[in-house]
Amino acid sequence: MVSSVADIKDPVVVYPSEQKYLQTQFGAYEILMSRFRERLRANRPNNCLVTLGYSYNDEHINEAIIDAIGYKNSNLTVIAFVGPDSSIDEQKKRFQAIEARCDQRFNAYVGNEFHIGDALDYTNTETLLREELWKFENLVNYIAGALV
Repeated sequence: MVSSVADIKDPVVVYPSEQKYLQTQFGAYEILMSRFRERLRANRPNNCLVTLGYSYNDEHINEAIIDAIGYKNSNLTVIAFVGPDSSIDEQKKRFQAIEARCDQRFNAYVGNEFHIGDALDYTNTETLLREELWKFENLVNYIAGALV
């Protein structure tokens, strides 16, 4: 039983490193990833994954998402709100490559820079980009109706 931070013997956070992928393949992370995959693959009405601030730089997570979209009878749609990287061109290429593998069910709205995918019409897309919904506080205000 863990009663304080001092009692924790194993790492509880996966820090950015070359070993990050390996660290997430065992123990609690393996269970979490398995449940994440199961939930994404579930054929439920309006099955949608909305991400906020996830850069899509972790291939093992990307593969779980892409796999779920391509899974038999899948109806998963992904909508990503992401801040712009220092290299917009590289970021755009990364999202275009993901979208190309996702049967037109991957949509990314990057800062106020660009979008990938056609989940929304032009007017709604422009609104999302302008409101910078990749910022948590802006997304909350948008959902609450404060930004229109």
